[in-house]
Amino acid sequence: MKTRETRFRAWQDDEMLYPKIGGICATKAFFNGLYEDCELMRFTGLKDKDGRYIYEGDIVEQYFQAPWDEEIPILIKGEVTFGEPFGGCFCFIDNKSDNTSCLYEIGGENGLGRVVGNIYENRNLLEQ
Repeated sequence: MKTRETRFRAWQDDEMLYPKIGGICATKAFFNGLYEDCELMRFTGLKDKDGRYIYEGDIVEQYFQAPWDEEIPILIKGEVTFGEPFGGCFCFIDNKSDNTSCLYEIGGENGLGRVVGNIYENRNLLEQ
């Protein structure tokens, strides 16, 4: 059985950190031992259509073809979170429409979505 790759990143003092560690010991307490007051983000196990790793806190956008309108695709954009409201999976929250779906439903490895930033460096993208 193939296991999901374990990766983390951390936001600290206006800098995104990508430590080269993984495994069971890579928890928030472990990271806070290395970096004080960091915000820990887990890798979702998915890549976007450009091959970028998707982490919690990323802002992902995708064009969605609405079944009721085959002419005009709708751009959805939102934050990647873990848990709520589905519990136990990575979710995509479109802040403008308040819609939430499991991340794999918007593309993920199928290459339909694209990481455009993250909530720490590009929060303004969620308002556009």
